[in-house]
Amino acid sequence: MAKKETIIKKAKELKVKYRRYIGCSLMTFAAVVDAFRSEGIELFTPEVQEQISKGIYALTGGTAGQSIGTCGAVVAGTFLVSYVSDLGTSDLTKEIPELTQEDLDRVLVPFANAEQHITNKYMEQYGSIVCQDIRFKRNGRIYSLRRPDTWNEMTQFMMNHPKECGSADVTSDHPAVMGAGWAVEAICDLKGID
Repeated sequence: MAKKETIIKKAKELKVKYRRYIGCSLMTFAAVVDAFRSEGIELFTPEVQEQISKGIYALTGGTAGQSIGTCGAVVAGTFLVSYVSDLGTSDLTKEIPELTQEDLDRVLVPFANAEQHITNKYMEQYGSIVCQDIRFKRNGRIYSLRRPDTWNEMTQFMMNHPKECGSADVTSDHPAVMGAGWAVEAICDLKGID
């Protein structure tokens, strides 16, 4: 099996293992980073990974569990693809009127990479990158983690329908399973890993 396929498989397995993290953003982020680490590729040190985990956690459930924003798995995948695209604040030194076409092309690389490798795939698979749209398409329900009534309903649904929710297996079309695979595929492509 090629290294890329091995890492994709591992990321999906880890996503299932990491269901205890509850949120799609953290499950996806941790699964991808740890899958690469299992093959000797360090995207982040464990210390930096832990710090990022603290910041990415509430970017779950359509941002802070409200269901109306971007799916947490999309957020994590987009974050990772943007990171690997390697454009930081030290690269952004010119004011907008001073930018050349070459500067603009460089600035758009993370956007283009994330669109091609993450958001376009979610749009094709689920018709949206919005948490509530994806949830509704997958199981006909929309939950808000901030409302006790739907939190309890979602928890019960997760326990009774494990393939549909956080405890999905690696063959599931769960957004975090799919997203972990897509993020690994993107990072491998961008880093030239076969």
